[in-house]
Amino acid sequence: MIEMNVAKYLKKKKGEPMDNVCRKVGDKIIVGKSLPAFIHNGDTYFLTQVEVYQDGQIECWGYVTFEEFEQKVRSGWVVTNLPEGAEVHIHHLAAFKARDVFNFVEEIDLIKEVKNLLEQFNGYPSLSEKCLRAFLRYIENPTESTRAQLREAYMAVPTHLKIYILGDQDLKDTPIRAILEQSMSEETLSWMRERYRDMRSTSE
Repeated sequence: MIEMNVAKYLKKKKGEPMDNVCRKVGDKIIVGKSLPAFIHNGDTYFLTQVEVYQDGQIECWGYVTFEEFEQKVRSGWVVTNLPEGAEVHIHHLAAFKARDVFNFVEEIDLIKEVKNLLEQFNGYPSLSEKCLRAFLRYIENPTESTRAQLREAYMAVPTHLKIYILGDQDLKDTPIRAILEQSMSEETLSWMRERYRDMRSTSE
C-alpha cells in the first residue's frame, strides 16, 4: 500500500526527467523515482536508470545508501557527463562512440536531485518549490532580505532544472535572474504579480 506522503510525487511534473518505479520487499511495495545516468564500467559507459526509493535505497547496479551513492558519483562509477569518443552502450539497443558531446547535467546536480528526492519522500518540498515560494515572497515584499533568500533558494536548485521553476515556457527562469541582477521597478513587480497570479493564490 502506497503511503500518502509519497503518493503525490508519483505524478510526473513538467520538465521532470524522472519516471516512477517500485520494488517489492516482502509484502510491501516500495515506491520511487528514476533518473537517467551512465555507469562507467571499465572503458564503457552504460546508459541506465538510477532508482531512488522511499526507504532510502538507491539502485545503481546494486543497492546503496545515499552516502554510498554520493561516493560512487565522486569516484566516477555513476556519471552524467560523457567525454568525447566515449564508448556508449544502450542495453539491447545500440553501442557507439560519442561524438560532438553536449552534456546537460553535472554530477553535482545529480547528487542534489537524488538527495532532494529522498527529502520529498519524507514530506519536504522540492528545491524548485522552495525557490518558487521565495520568488513569490520577493515580488510581494521586495526587500534585500527576501532577495537574499531568493538567491540562496535559486542557487540550491540543480542547474538543468532552473528553467522549470516558474512553470513558464516562454520566460523560463528569466524573471528570477533579473531580480537577482538588479532592483525591480514597481511597474515590473506589478507585471510579475499579474503574470504569476495563479501561482500566488495556490501557494497561500
